[in-house]
Amino acid sequence: MLQLAALVYSLLPARTQYDSCKSLVNTDDAGPSWEFYACQPRPVPMKRYLRVKVEPAGVTCGDPPERFCAL
Repeated sequence: MLQLAALVYSLLPARTQYDSCKSLVNTDDAGPSWEFYACQPRPVPMKRYLRVKVEPAGVTCGDPPERFCAL
């Protein structure tokens, strides 16, 4: 019994790390049912982590340099 409790306790952090999301879907045969899938991470602005470098310098229009000129 103690071994089972230790096993369950060790698996709890893994379960909460990979939560499952669900959405209600309708099918013609069975009617409404839940569809389970892995939750997607929240969107994060990537400007903090990315640096854009273009060659040759000055090929972009504007600041920040993510916007390129139309030819």
